[in-house]
Amino acid sequence: MSSRRVLQCGVMKKRVLVIDDSPEILNVTRHLLESRGFEVSSLADDNQALPTVEKFQPDIVILDMLLTFRSGAEICHDLKNQAATKNIPIIITTGQMNHREIESHTPDLQPADAYLIKPFEFDHLLETIQKLITRN
Repeated sequence: MSSRRVLQCGVMKKRVLVIDDSPEILNVTRHLLESRGFEVSSLADDNQALPTVEKFQPDIVILDMLLTFRSGAEICHDLKNQAATKNIPIIITTGQMNHREIESHTPDLQPADAYLIKPFEFDHLLETIQKLITRN
C-alpha cells in the first residue's frame, strides 16, 4: 500500500475516486463518503480520469455513465485493460439506463463490477463499495 495513505485508528483509509460531471453529486458524495472514513478524490474532468487513477491509486472508482467527453463505459474499458488498474473495482452510476441497456449499447467494452441507477440510496452505495473492496 502507498505510504501516502492516511491512517485512521491504525488502519489505512480506503481510497475512493468519484468521477462525475455534476458538481453537486461530487460534493454530496465526497461529504458522505468522508463522513464514513473514506479518503475521497473527486473529478469533474473525465479527460483526466486515467492520470488521476494512476496518481491517486484508488481502491475503488465510482464513475458516472454520461460524462462530458467520454462515456463511463469507455473509461471503465480503458481501466480494465491496463495491467496497473485492471483489478480496481468500478461502479458505474447512471440515471439514463439500466445495466443491461449499458452493456447492450457497449458490447465491445469491458463491463463494470457494479451498476447503480440514480437516484440510489447512500446505504446501497456503501454496501456496494464494501462488497467490492472486500472481494479484492
